[in-house]
Amino acid sequence: MVSSDLLNCPSCGEHNSQGSDRCSGCLRPFGQSDLPEHETLFSASPFSESLASLKPIQISALPVDAPVSEAVELLRDNISGAVLVFEEERLMGIFTEIDIVRKAAGHQDLINRPISDFMTMDPVVLRETDSVAVALSKMSFGGFHHVPVIRHNVDSAEEVKLDDITGVLTARNAMRWLVARFLD
Repeated sequence: MVSSDLLNCPSCGEHNSQGSDRCSGCLRPFGQSDLPEHETLFSASPFSESLASLKPIQISALPVDAPVSEAVELLRDNISGAVLVFEEERLMGIFTEIDIVRKAAGHQDLINRPISDFMTMDPVVLRETDSVAVALSKMSFGGFHHVPVIRHNVDSAEEVKLDDITGVLTARNAMRWLVARFLD
């Protein structure tokens, strides 16, 4: 693709195709550039809080060639419901309980197959400094139940190393946060 065919998102800087209605990175509509930035929209709202208030939880990790049986054991003992998948310390994917049900169910040799056969590749990540509003938006629009949270100083999602990951945000965390803020 020629660089003149790209549109940079004014909010996050993500490169998008000309004619896109929304940014593929932050999902913000391009047609609303005259609206105030999200910081001012939510400045007096709990939605402006950082992801720390959602309490991301620690998550286990396995290499891409680990068998599904190892991942299942980790999922059984870990409340996160997910396992990070890495290759040479680089984040390659995420393997979740949902992957077992949707992708792996029915495969006779499931237990011995590598998790890379069933993982979600190149998972969307959030920075620890992102707001709750950004996290809920990405999870909702993307249909994600598990999103790794990385340190704020990582430049690109493609360069995420295991040491950059501070935890995982789960739909369960988000729901608890919403209930605590608005229904208690």
